[in-house]
Amino acid sequence: MSRRARRLIEWMGGVALGSLAASAMQAQTLRLPSEVLHDISKGRLENLRWTPNEVEAALKPLLQNVRTTDLPAEEEVALGLAYYFTFDGLSARPLFEKHMAREDRLGRVSWQSLQQMSFFGAKDYALVERRLKEYRRKFRPTLDDREYTYSMTNNLARNFASQGDHPRAVALILEDVQALPLGAPYRSFELLGVHFASFQAAGQVQVAIDWIKRHRDALRSAGPLSESAKAAAARTAINAADLRLPHRAGVIHVNFTTDLLYQDDPNITLDDTVQYARARTLAKFERWAAAAEKGEPITPS
Repeated sequence: MSRRARRLIEWMGGVALGSLAASAMQAQTLRLPSEVLHDISKGRLENLRWTPNEVEAALKPLLQNVRTTDLPAEEEVALGLAYYFTFDGLSARPLFEKHMAREDRLGRVSWQSLQQMSFFGAKDYALVERRLKEYRRKFRPTLDDREYTYSMTNNLARNFASQGDHPRAVALILEDVQALPLGAPYRSFELLGVHFASFQAAGQVQVAIDWIKRHRDALRSAGPLSESAKAAAARTAINAADLRLPHRAGVIHVNFTTDLLYQDDPNITLDDTVQYARARTLAKFERWAAAAEKGEPITPS
């Protein structure tokens, strides 16, 4: 072999090694989807009034440095959520469809996210209603999924109400709350107040009031509330300190709108977060029940 040929081989080998080293360095700098999802969740919580365009402009750049290959299931779903919460449904959909057959929390949030996209994107309301029933059959209510079927039911009820079909909206809401443990702070119970106008239009005001009082009484009877839970319920805005928690490895913020970033604090347990939610929900339902008893309008917020 000539000296020139040997030099060419050595040069090509050097380029290959340099390329491998560059790829390794790039892999080291890529962030896990769960880490990026934490920052996206934080950004959304700090700017609740941002429009979709503002969310995309501010938070989509975070995804330029995210790892997208050779991911475990948890990180694939986190990647899907990162796309989803920055309004990139086309990138999120295949990741959720891949994991919707799962029986765990990853499967639940994949279903929930696909339902949102089917409603707002495809506007396939019949599919959303069918899958709402399938979701209930597939997944039982659990306290780590207080979102459960809230958004699915809320979307459909709002659509029926917009068409003047208030009885159907009411029936859908009652079907939802009847499927849930009465003394736990599932978000679906809030539909009684959010869609109180539909109960009025359908002539079922007393039905809504009775459910509001039943849920309030069950929350009262669920046990004493901690002082920290009471303090959380008294706040009128998200506590900034709750949003400054650093990301904790292994945490996937599947629903930051209900759980905030509490999962990143190793000192806060699931029972703590449920207590916080119960305190906030109880305070809201106390107001609703008091207003209803006086014949005053119910303010959903």
